Amino acid sequence: MRGRTMAKTLAERIADAKSTNRIRTTDLEALIQEATIERDRLIAAAERQDEDSIDFALSDDDREEASRLASHYQRTARGLTNEIDALTVKLEESRNTDKRRAQEAEREAAIAERDALAARIKSEWPALEYAMIELLEAIHANDARLSSAAPGEDSAEAVARGLPGNFWRNGVVLRRLKEVKLPSFAEPNHLAWPKPERFDFDLAFNGAARRAMQAEREAENRRWARYMVQAPQDGTRTIVESRTGMIPMHLNVVEAVMTAEGVKDAQASGCTVTPLKPNETVGQPTEMVIV
Repeated sequence: MRGRTMAKTLAERIADAKSTNRIRTTDLEALIQEATIERDRLIAAAERQDEDSIDFALSDDDREEASRLASHYQRTARGLTNEIDALTVKLEESRNTDKRRAQEAEREAAIAERDALAARIKSEWPALEYAMIELLEAIHANDARLSSAAPGEDSAEAVARGLPGNFWRNGVVLRRLKEVKLPSFAEPNHLAWPKPERFDFDLAFNGAARRAMQAEREAENRRWARYMVQAPQDGTRTIVESRTGMIPMHLNVVEAVMTAEGVKDAQASGCTVTPLKPNETVGQPTEMVIV
């Protein structure tokens, strides 16, 4: 029958801890706590023995033994204090090592996450970019078609987002999806949307194409005219669409460049719209002056 292995003393375990760098931080913390408790116990015992060493109610031998024990406990407590200090230094080193290991592990995990994300962006973003551009082009084209074929109808974007057709809510004009600026993944120096205008050699050197483009621009310009727009008299807040963008009608009167369809929309919302002659301009707040 094998004999039981004797448990190591506190002094032996302290010596073992000091002789290796492979001890765990938690074991060092527990050992320091145990040594501190023992040191404090010895200090208290030394104080009691020191009191007994001067108690003349005791015999000379008892007082002498008490003095010896007080001295012994004090020396042992001082020795434990030294050991605790040494273990505390070792604990701090161990904690720093743990911290460095944790930082390195976090660094490696962050880089691995970065690399996985980069792989996703590289494989997924081009398709997402294409799908977004396709939708944005479709919105833009359908808006143009609606303005000609079905004036006053809401944009597909407004319908999809559950927004009013004038994109006006709570006193502000909301941002439209087709106004987004989307960087190109393949050409970082360019925008994927809105699409950059390319130099067209046909237009540059083909007179007929140039004239057709000019005619198209002139036809577009004829669709717009200058108007004086007065806000609804009942105080209703609305907006009107001008060539330069949406105009909040919180003022009494504004000048706006509008299409016939835009005039109808403004009148339907309660605004008074009056054509302006070439030499007329709108003053502030409601006057018209001749220039």
